[in-house]
Amino acid sequence: MWERWVEAVDRREPVTGLAVFRVAVGLVLAKVLLAIWWLGVDDALYATPAQGGMSALNTSWRFDLVGGPTPALVDGVLWGTIAACGLVVLGVLPRVSALVAGQGFLALNALHPDAGGGHDKLIAGALWILALSPAGASLSVPTGWRGQWFDPTPRASWPRKVLVLQISIVYTFAGFAKAAPEWWPWGGLDAVYRSLLQPHWQEVDASFLAHVYPLTQLATVVTIAFESGFVLVPLWMAARWRWPRLHRYDLRLVFLPLGFVMHATLEWFLDLGPFALITVAYYVLFFSDEELRAAVGRLRRG
Repeated sequence: MWERWVEAVDRREPVTGLAVFRVAVGLVLAKVLLAIWWLGVDDALYATPAQGGMSALNTSWRFDLVGGPTPALVDGVLWGTIAACGLVVLGVLPRVSALVAGQGFLALNALHPDAGGGHDKLIAGALWILALSPAGASLSVPTGWRGQWFDPTPRASWPRKVLVLQISIVYTFAGFAKAAPEWWPWGGLDAVYRSLLQPHWQEVDASFLAHVYPLTQLATVVTIAFESGFVLVPLWMAARWRWPRLHRYDLRLVFLPLGFVMHATLEWFLDLGPFALITVAYYVLFFSDEELRAAVGRLRRG
């Protein structure tokens, strides 16, 4: 059993999908931080009340190491983190830049934890794994300089699998956590309807949903089934190598398109921040380099 575990962890593959994910994570985090600066709310979010802001905490241990969160230091961390995101996207010093971007992001979040959401944890978790991964070995400036943007050299595959497991756990437990009555038949199955009509999140006038109320009930059922059942996807991915017949029933082609449609719908109706962007970025990790190249080949021929 131990030998099989070591063999599974030591499997190697080209890191095309992981490299695409690296670029996506860097872009999403840069977008988050640049939006904070562009809207001019960085001082309000990260400064203490004594400094004219609304930060929930006076400091965090990361800032304590360098003398505390003075306005100048907070600005430096903000722009340093944005710069690190740029290096993550470019694949320059990929491990170091991912670590710096993650620590800078966590330091800023610690000053005002209530200002973020679930996407913060997904971004930070992704950066931790990217800092330990060979994601910079492909689709990066250094590889481009060598004349080969996509490096076919097999490298450690465990970071991709850990990230697949991470997003699968997020979805599955999100489904398990939906215990409120409105998610179930005895509560009317009106959870999606209520969510899409929340005025503090709403992006468009959704009053027309009252005329298609049964569709929102169906969406509630689909959401519960999708999230609670998502655990089947990594289980299928692990089992198909032992039982080749499972290749006929690709659960990814059921769950991932459905997830994309769900996130796109929520993005159209509601302003939920970058949650959809970072979540959908994980989808590329569900496919191996061979599968991605085959898909690109089919698109070119089509």
